[in-house]
Amino acid sequence: FDSFYYCKHTVSQECNCRKPKPQLFEMAVQDFCLNLNECHFIGDSEADRGVGNYLSQLKIHILDESNDFLDIAKRICAS
Repeated sequence: FDSFYYCKHTVSQECNCRKPKPQLFEMAVQDFCLNLNECHFIGDSEADRGVGNYLSQLKIHILDESNDFLDIAKRICAS
C-alpha cells in the first residue's frame, strides 16, 4: 500500500469525503496520477457499492461470503 485515505467526519456532517462520495478517490487520483479506468476498488459495504454512482469508470469489487479479499485480488492480478 502506498497510502491510506479515510474520512474523519460523521454521517450527519454530510461531507464530500465520506463514501460513496468521491473526494478521497479524487485525492488519490491527483496524488498518484491515476487513470481510474485502470483502477480497482475492493469494498465491503453498501456505501462501497455506491461509489460507482460517482466514479463509473472505477472497477468495483465487493467482498461477500464467496469472495474474500484474496480471491478478488487474485482475479484482478490475473486479468
